[in-house]
Amino acid sequence: MQLEKFIDIELITLEGERKWLSEYVGHSKFLFIDFWASWCGPCIADIPKIKQVYEKYKDKGLEVLSISMDYTNKSWTIAMDKVDMPWRQFVLPANSKAAELYAFASIPHGILIDQDGKIVQTSVTGFFLNVILEALLKGE
Repeated sequence: MQLEKFIDIELITLEGERKWLSEYVGHSKFLFIDFWASWCGPCIADIPKIKQVYEKYKDKGLEVLSISMDYTNKSWTIAMDKVDMPWRQFVLPANSKAAELYAFASIPHGILIDQDGKIVQTSVTGFFLNVILEALLKGE
């Protein structure tokens, strides 16, 4: 299922502040959302690749948000201490319907959104993020 426009979801910062996805969409050429969790081995394994892509494209308009699906803040914060992610970190509220709204059943799950809030691609991992951005930014 390919979505047209992003769906706004509530996010919680490390400090416990409530934010909305819409506060971050449209401020960069592309926004990559990485849904992950501390207990997810493939998620942790994908983070170094996302970091490489982020370093390569951050000056060309890529922003990244990591959204943890951890059940406890303790698990989330321990994982963040172990895995350095140089972008904004959030956790979903307990009652979040994000997986349902974005129609995914497993993680890691990445979503690439353009400047206009349109979803470019879903089910993206770090390797494919690089391929997609390379094609989209060809010639820049």
